Amino acid sequence: MKQTIMFLTLFSVIGLAQEFHTTSIKTTGRIYATQDTLLSTTIDWNNGNCKIKSLTANTTFNMTNTVNGAQITVVVYNSSTYTVAWNCTEATIVWSGGTTPTQTTGGKTDIYSFIRAGGKIYGTFIQNF
Repeated sequence: MKQTIMFLTLFSVIGLAQEFHTTSIKTTGRIYATQDTLLSTTIDWNNGNCKIKSLTANTTFNMTNTVNGAQITVVVYNSSTYTVAWNCTEATIVWSGGTTPTQTTGGKTDIYSFIRAGGKIYGTFIQNF
C-alpha cells in the first residue's frame, strides 16, 4: 500500500496526472485574460475578454468567434466626434432598451459589455467617462 501511495504522489508532482471535469470547475480567486488593444476593427472573442480601442475614424466593429456563454468587454475612447457601429454575422446583437447606443464624443470613454446566450449577443453599455 505504501508503494502505491508514493507512486501516485510522485506521479502528481512531476505533472503527469490529469484531472478531468465534466460538469463544472470551481475556483477561488480570479480568472482573467490579458487586455487586448485593438489595432483593427475585428473583435475576436478567442483573443481575451477585455478589448481597448482609441478611435481614429468612424468605426464598425466586427465580432468573430462568438460562442454561447462567452462574455466580452470593449472599452472605447473617442477623442473627437467619431461614430461606432457593431456587426456580427454569427449572431444577432440586441441592446438594452432596444436601441444601439451612440458613442459619446469629445475625449470621453464608453464601456460596452456583451454576452452571447441562445444564439443572440446581448449588449449593455455605460457611457461618458
